[in-house]
Amino acid sequence: MSFKVSFEHLLEEHQILSEKLFQKYLYTHYHKTGKTRYSISNFKAKFAEFIKTYPVILSTTHSLRRSLPENYLLDYVIIDEASQVDLITGVLALSCCRNVVIVGDVKQLPQITESKIEKQLKTSVTNQVYNYFQHSILSSVIELYGKKLERTILREHYRCHPTIIGYCNQKYYNNELIPFTNKEFSSAPMLIYETAEGNHMRKVTRGETKGNYNQRELDVTVEEVLQNECKANQYEQIGFVTPFRLQADKAGELLNKKILSDTVHKYQGKEKEVMIMSTVLDDKIGNMGKRFVDDPRLVNVAVSRAVKQFVLVTNREFFLKKRSEIGDLIRYMEYSSLENHVIKSNIVSVFDLLYKNYSKRLIPLKRRMNSNAHFKSQEIIRVLLDDILYEEQYNLFFYAEEILLRNLIRDVSQLNKEELQYVNNRASLDFVVYRKIGKSCVLAIEVDGFEFHENKPKQRDRDRLKNSILEKYHIPLLRLPTNHSGEEEKIKKKLDELISNP
Repeated sequence: MSFKVSFEHLLEEHQILSEKLFQKYLYTHYHKTGKTRYSISNFKAKFAEFIKTYPVILSTTHSLRRSLPENYLLDYVIIDEASQVDLITGVLALSCCRNVVIVGDVKQLPQITESKIEKQLKTSVTNQVYNYFQHSILSSVIELYGKKLERTILREHYRCHPTIIGYCNQKYYNNELIPFTNKEFSSAPMLIYETAEGNHMRKVTRGETKGNYNQRELDVTVEEVLQNECKANQYEQIGFVTPFRLQADKAGELLNKKILSDTVHKYQGKEKEVMIMSTVLDDKIGNMGKRFVDDPRLVNVAVSRAVKQFVLVTNREFFLKKRSEIGDLIRYMEYSSLENHVIKSNIVSVFDLLYKNYSKRLIPLKRRMNSNAHFKSQEIIRVLLDDILYEEQYNLFFYAEEILLRNLIRDVSQLNKEELQYVNNRASLDFVVYRKIGKSCVLAIEVDGFEFHENKPKQRDRDRLKNSILEKYHIPLLRLPTNHSGEEEKIKKKLDELISNP
């Protein structure tokens, strides 16, 4: 009689039997233990009994010291994710135990420290091994003791698809990791979605929310990655990760709420079956953030969060121009794919014509533009409107440019003092769409340049004022930010709504 048993089956059987044995031990050891009730007010007074009932305590390094009775020492403290534990709270945890096991990876991200504090200190550290701003508890102990302290590498890897962890293994761990995951559970473990030509990164420097973001990479994520690679019932197992806080926040507003959107620093220690990484940077101003994004520890953490699939949404050419961590990741992904898993995004914007590089699909529109137009962004929409309203289903409409609100709104009785002042100050609309029959206004269109609108708080206040006025008079408004995409589809969708609901 022959048996054919797979390694995966043996591994699963081993895990089940181990859990049963552990559960049996727990029952034998604790089933006669009395059920004493403990509370926040009495558990320290009964700590000798408490610790026998609950021999394993989970805590943060911040709260461990004050959670124990005075002068009590635990047998062992195990500090996990120690590369993100700062020296102060780490030392407090060390003061609570006879032995310590420090578990961490110096090739992953360190803790975030507030640099402003360092400038306020009046004394300097005599020995840099104790420098709070340069060391975590892990790196400090390693530098202090060196090879004198017993260290071991956890070589067995059970999280990521072998192709995914293969990059981290080659790049950061000298091929010392041994993957024990199944190669078969994803046909496309690594994918690159390459954004179309153009400068899509924006830097918000004014207002309450500052930072870097890339709307095009968000559009590609929503309209292509999630549509092509993910199913709606999988949203809880999908993660969106990025180096920049503002990009993570904007993704959180756009994506399904079941999808966790966060920075790489916040994702350390977590995992998702599918991880989507947005790099944000591009040619125009991206070099200013390249050093931050290209941190090998950041890339290592981002990639190794993915269990079955890692999707990179990026400006591919920007990172391939010179040696970089992201560039090496892209090269690995291209080389390791048996098929072509580099997908060029189909998402473009007519406003890509504002930049030096743009998709060849926009050349016909470019040729019809007036090169002497004062505002190039409005000229782009003028040509686009000509094309759209020429189509048979939309030729019942026409448009006019630079229409004063005062000429559009004859009865100003609904306006408050601030709104009336705004209207009388020659406030205008970039485009107004009318019906040919009856000449009634059906749609207002505003072209919102990033620097003039999003990066100027006062202009954003004026935009909100205009929105409020048009809403009072039931005039639909379509805003077209120059860093978004799909302008033709957005205009047609509005016109279709007007046709179906006259």
